[in-house]
Amino acid sequence: MANAIRLIAMVTHHLSGGATQHRRYYAFHHLHSALDRNTNLGPFGEYAMIGPMIDVTAEIDIAASPAAIAAVMFDPHRYAEWMKAVTSVEVHDAALAPGARVTHHGAFMGQALTWTTEVTAVHFPHVLALRITDGPFVGTVRYGIQRSGDGSRAQIQNTGELKSLGFLPPAMVTGPMKSALQADLERLKALVEA
Repeated sequence: MANAIRLIAMVTHHLSGGATQHRRYYAFHHLHSALDRNTNLGPFGEYAMIGPMIDVTAEIDIAASPAAIAAVMFDPHRYAEWMKAVTSVEVHDAALAPGARVTHHGAFMGQALTWTTEVTAVHFPHVLALRITDGPFVGTVRYGIQRSGDGSRAQIQNTGELKSLGFLPPAMVTGPMKSALQADLERLKALVEA
């Protein structure tokens, strides 16, 4: 246990202040190795694998009004139609209002995933802000839709920290995540413009 506490102290030290991204990765790599060796981290184990901060944004122009886009983009029952990572959803609260929760089931980078979102703000048809309350990624998702020219610009922004893939360098996750978000927006565009 003493070694686990020293390891947690090292990670905490590297995460605070001016630690470089490389030093943070190094600290998480050693923490991950310790977990692989079944090191007992006691009450800190749940939080020990939170990884680097991720901030990924994708956007697209769609030839439709914000209301027409939001009718699809903000509807959790339609997520599987345009989000490749989502195979099914469980809607816990039917109203699109702060506090409404949805559990998503799907896969990303070859891993089966389940995560729950909670609405923190909604300004139909322009903004839907969600907090990810559990799953492999802890943070926020923001869907934004604004008028642009003859149509609208739709945007998705994911910000937060990785839990299950926290030992990977951010570039190994942000690249595939941005590509996936862009492909999701392409599917949304095709669906709305059809």
